[in-house]
Amino acid sequence: MLVVLCGLSFSGKSTVASELAVRLPAEVVGFDAINAERGLSSGQGVALEEWVKTKEIAHARARASLAAGRSVVIDDTSSPAFLRDEWRAVASGAGVAMVIVFVRLDPEEQRARIAANRASGDRADVLDAILEEHLAGFEAQSDAEAALTFAGADSHSPDALDALLVRIRSRAAESSVARIERREPSGE
Repeated sequence: MLVVLCGLSFSGKSTVASELAVRLPAEVVGFDAINAERGLSSGQGVALEEWVKTKEIAHARARASLAAGRSVVIDDTSSPAFLRDEWRAVASGAGVAMVIVFVRLDPEEQRARIAANRASGDRADVLDAILEEHLAGFEAQSDAEAALTFAGADSHSPDALDALLVRIRSRAAESSVARIERREPSGE
């Protein structure tokens, strides 16, 4: 199974990804982590051609894990929408279900998390200009994508995460059944 997280910076995606990795179990493929390995800081601005390389690395890692029979959680903003389309192609090529989870966060809570992070330095900062650019260009999921929604404020709640896992497994099962039905002739 491929779980693609989608959401704004500081919405709780990395926390959700880590928790899902334990609960599924799954491997996390995180764009910020890949950028860090490459000596890049996502929150300070990364050139488009470098993002393309990071995406290619992420796709390769996800394909390898899926081919080995492991589930994968993608930890990224997953915006713009064409990125989610590319993940659909990765899932389809691996013959696995894909589930999009939109991690939603109230803008006030996002600002509070950014301020707290700047005070603590727990993770790399994201420049205000990068945050504004990301917010202005963010492409949320469409109804056709049938994404699950998860409240980022619940990213530390075991009960909410367990409930999300149930929803993910249910959606993946629905997706698998639909894939099988498309492949099998109806016999009529």
